[in-house]
Amino acid sequence: MIFLVLFFSLLSFCNLGWPGDPSHVLKMLQERYTGIVEMGYRKITITKTGTVLGNLRDEVAEGRLYFMAPDKIRMEQRSPQKELLISNGSKVWWHVFPKNEVYVYHLKDMGLELTLLLDMFQGMRNNSEQVDIIMKEEGKVKELKIIPKANPSSFEAILLKVTEDSKIALMEIQNLAGGKTILEFPEDPRPAMVGQEIFEYQIPEDVKIIE
Repeated sequence: MIFLVLFFSLLSFCNLGWPGDPSHVLKMLQERYTGIVEMGYRKITITKTGTVLGNLRDEVAEGRLYFMAPDKIRMEQRSPQKELLISNGSKVWWHVFPKNEVYVYHLKDMGLELTLLLDMFQGMRNNSEQVDIIMKEEGKVKELKIIPKANPSSFEAILLKVTEDSKIALMEIQNLAGGKTILEFPEDPRPAMVGQEIFEYQIPEDVKIIE
C-alpha cells in the first residue's frame, strides 16, 4: 500500500543556529507547508524477510505528492508501477492501475504511514502530548527523533530531518517488527498551480471497486 496516529511533546536541546527547541522547528513546518504544495518523493520500504536471520528486503517507489493542510493529499506514484492515492480529508481512494482496482477507505481507518505523513506536514500540531522528541543538529539539518510515550505503541520511533529553510528532507518510520519506511523529499515544496479538485476522485467505470 502506498501509505499512516500519534504525536508530540517537547524535549529541548540547545543548539546554535536556529532556536534549539523542537517546538520552533515544528512551528516553522506549519508555516512552510501552507496552501496547496507539491514536491517529488521517493519511498523506501524495508521489511524483514527472515525471523531468525533478520534479512531485510528493500522496495523503492517514486512519484509526485500534493498536500493541503490539514488532511488532503494526492500521491501520484509512477514507479515501480502506476498507483494513485488521494485523500479529501474524509475519504481515501487508492487506485492500483496494473490490477485495475480502486480501494476506498475512510481516512480514520487508514494505516500508520499516511496519518503520520499528514501530521508531519502540519508540524504535529494535534498530538503534542503523545510523544517525546530528542533533537540534535547535523550541519545545517535538524534531526528529530520522535518516541511514543504509549506502551505498547503502533510504531517504535520516527526520525525526521528538517533543513534550515524548514523543509522536510527525510521521514523514517521505524515499526515494531524491525522494518522501516523511509520517505525522501529531494526537492523544495512549491506552490501548486492547481485547485482543491485534485483531492477528489471520480472512479472510472471499468475498474473493480473494493470497499
